[in-house]
Amino acid sequence: MADVLTRENGFVTSASSDWALMETAVPLSLVFLFHGISASLLGKWQLKVGPRKAVAVASFCFGGGLMLGAAGIYLHNLPLLYLGYGALGGSSLGFACMNFLLINIISKYSNLVFLFYCLLLFF
Repeated sequence: MADVLTRENGFVTSASSDWALMETAVPLSLVFLFHGISASLLGKWQLKVGPRKAVAVASFCFGGGLMLGAAGIYLHNLPLLYLGYGALGGSSLGFACMNFLLINIISKYSNLVFLFYCLLLFF
């Protein structure tokens, strides 16, 4: 994908208005940054409203982020790509990942701890 983004205007070789490879790698770094920030800052909000509402907000943010990122690529506007895919898409992954951890991993982990506790009582 990076090769396609760096040669949008110059189809075979790079043109002067094409993006550099380092400029096209920044959105993924922004995704990881905003993923961690949103998961850490909005974790209590997710517990308060529940997983359904948090995942609904995450899905709208992710869809909006993909549309803004696609508009940034179509218009050849790098800050719009950063804002859409990097910031908004990364924040939505923080919502979804935190709910996945709360629902799937922590609940199973607590059952496993309870199982080992029961086994210790019998032996």
